[in-house]
Amino acid sequence: MSPRLFVAVALLLGIAYVFVTPPFAVPDEDNHFWRAVAVGRGRLLATRGLDSMPMPKTVEEFTWVIERTSPAETLSQKLKVAAALRHDGRMGHPIRFAAWYSPFPYVATGLVAALPLRPVIVFYGGRIANLLLAVLLIALAIRAAPEDGSIFAAAALLPMSLYELASLSADAATIVLAWLFTALLLSSRRRPPLIALAGFASGLCKPVYFLIVLLIFVTPLRWRQRFAILGATAIGTLLALAAAQRGAYNPRRGLPVDAGAQLRCIASDPIHFAHVMLHDVATNGRFYLEELIGRFGANRRKTSP
Repeated sequence: MSPRLFVAVALLLGIAYVFVTPPFAVPDEDNHFWRAVAVGRGRLLATRGLDSMPMPKTVEEFTWVIERTSPAETLSQKLKVAAALRHDGRMGHPIRFAAWYSPFPYVATGLVAALPLRPVIVFYGGRIANLLLAVLLIALAIRAAPEDGSIFAAAALLPMSLYELASLSADAATIVLAWLFTALLLSSRRRPPLIALAGFASGLCKPVYFLIVLLIFVTPLRWRQRFAILGATAIGTLLALAAAQRGAYNPRRGLPVDAGAQLRCIASDPIHFAHVMLHDVATNGRFYLEELIGRFGANRRKTSP
């Protein structure tokens, strides 16, 4: 598939996902929304654990309208109310949210959030900006490795991929930068400086993606080039880790997770941990399977009591 054909198909399907997927239906999207607004207002890093900063009052009201369960409303009714909210410059109470990611994967959404627009436009505009950036980077990956371009295009056009790429999630930038880094390594015309730059950028997104850099050891490169790419990726990863140390990971708003305490708990009673893990798999295994294969953009929340 040519890059141009991919861009046309991906934008056509991606825009549909932008508007078909309900607001905050993508995992942790509400948290990513707050983070994008914070980045757009110049708060790039957390201050103490969970980030906290005053938010525009209408942004707070937009989130409340979409997520409220009472009174019972349909999604279209909620969106009608939310769309009427204007940007008026009022500031609300400080909102606490996770700022575990570095600000880098929020560049596109943060730029939209920096504009004095209605919250509904900031939300959907951020989704579109994320999609545009993702499609552009995947098109570059296809162009860099045309022999494997169909593989990258097919992976990007999967329902689960489009579901993420057309959201406010920081995972969109993380995923496509990992693909671009891989494509540059697979390219017949390898350019080590570009590979190192892509490795640095992917490292800035999510530290665990650092493992992708191990592909350099099965790629025909000189050792000096391998170490340069490894070093650039390591620097990006260390910066992301430094940003993560200032924030906290919380799967639910206001509920931070202490990874060190978790490891100590597992080490103190591994049998109990194994029992809990097996029970969880038995109870939620079907949900985990759905998360792996996707729900075709239908990850809806119940809006009635």
